[in-house]
Amino acid sequence: MFIRGFIKNENGKVFFGTALFLLALYNLLRSLDFIEVHFHTFISILFIILGFSFLMLALTEPRSMLPLIPGFFLGGIGTLLLLEDYGYIDSWNVWNFARTYWPVVLIAFGVAMILKRRQ
Repeated sequence: MFIRGFIKNENGKVFFGTALFLLALYNLLRSLDFIEVHFHTFISILFIILGFSFLMLALTEPRSMLPLIPGFFLGGIGTLLLLEDYGYIDSWNVWNFARTYWPVVLIAFGVAMILKRRQ
């Protein structure tokens, strides 16, 4: 589905094909006991998968910057949650950072919408 989406330039197939492939890869790694199964780990992995799917969607439309914003945002949040879950960073620092800098995401989304309208 992912490859057909790139060949036929169908965005929906690229997005959902990437998401399904990465979820299947996660389930394979989980069933082979390469990763631990916790609810927090699954949520983190789901954010990373959705972020990567948006980034693949941005590859199909290189002129559109709109899929990059949720891609980096979801991937970044998923990475931070995963690092916090495994104890590499303190959870207070993650939530304090998110509480402080959440307006930056809104500004970036607004700038992308303005740039899209000009094109």
